[in-house]
Amino acid sequence: MNNALDRRDPCAAYYDANAEEYSAATLQIDMNPIRSRFLRNVPPGARILDAGCGSGRDTVAFQRSGYSVTAFDASAKMAEFASRNTGQECAVLRFQDMTFERKFDAVWSCAALLHVPKSEMSDVLGRIVRALKPGGVAYFSFIEGNDERTSSDGRFYNSYTTELLRELLHDVGGVREVDCWTSFRNPDSPRQAPWLNMIIQRTTP
Repeated sequence: MNNALDRRDPCAAYYDANAEEYSAATLQIDMNPIRSRFLRNVPPGARILDAGCGSGRDTVAFQRSGYSVTAFDASAKMAEFASRNTGQECAVLRFQDMTFERKFDAVWSCAALLHVPKSEMSDVLGRIVRALKPGGVAYFSFIEGNDERTSSDGRFYNSYTTELLRELLHDVGGVREVDCWTSFRNPDSPRQAPWLNMIIQRTTP
């Protein structure tokens, strides 16, 4: 990844430096319950965009289920690992630079939008909606809360409540809420901050 892109996206620099460790830690996380809930709204053989694909874990699962998947990540090293894990090229791309138009039946963005500053979230969600074909659906997840912070390792995080996310989507427009729920990465550790999961559908033609 070039230096200009690193300056614009400090999280990408972190994942570049820790790609191997992060990939190993996330590949085995069981996302089947959430993927299944998402796929109830996606027709067989549909075209899915894995936006912020990380290790490529979910791209592989979608491939095995017969879907056509396009994947990208802002970190060049993570995209490299994802390309190896999926057997297809995963692009290096930021959410803020997406220019897809009515191209996908579904967008999957698992624990990736939480690195986007709130000041840029409306624009990014608009880009996701425009990437969908009319009637297409998108899934995304955030740590539940209402703040922005930078962790000790330099990664930026945002968090949303259901109400704040709904307000944001109302401002973006052209979508309806299909499903919304909270989950825990480790169901046996309820002290962890819950994850807010949402599926929306593009309503504009």
